[in-house]
Amino acid sequence: MASNSTNSTEDTALRHSVGFPHDLYTQASKAAAEDKVILTVQVLDETMTLFSKNHSAASWEERTADNFLGVVSRQADGLRSCGHGAEVWELIRKEIKAHLMTADQLISSLLNAN
Repeated sequence: MASNSTNSTEDTALRHSVGFPHDLYTQASKAAAEDKVILTVQVLDETMTLFSKNHSAASWEERTADNFLGVVSRQADGLRSCGHGAEVWELIRKEIKAHLMTADQLISSLLNAN
């Protein structure tokens, strides 16, 4: 998703209204590369746990959630086994961001419909 002034304003408003996890990410951005990787693996694991639950009342298709879980799982496994190079970190960050933004758009469409 392209960054624009609306996205920037919304991101800033969200950071001011919800301290966690933005404060954690701010701290982590100053940490050593290994600590960044550890935090990212933890975030991926927690994401998998969340989406592994039974969400039969959710509007997304089970196959879509399963595909998302597969991608997240592969990314977490890749981080666990890689040399933790900066290029890998950047690739994982971009992929995670893209998937989470897609998930946000999915839920936003539900919220806007109500």
